[in-house]
Amino acid sequence: MATLLHLDSAVFPQGSASRDVTAAFVEAWRE
Repeated sequence: MATLLHLDSAVFPQGSASRDVTAAFVEAWRE
């Protein structure tokens, strides 16, 4: 089974642009 490791290093997560990109990637990866 594949495992996806997500590390969010943003000091202010709500300001992290990569979080939106990662969320989209995770949705595609789960399908």
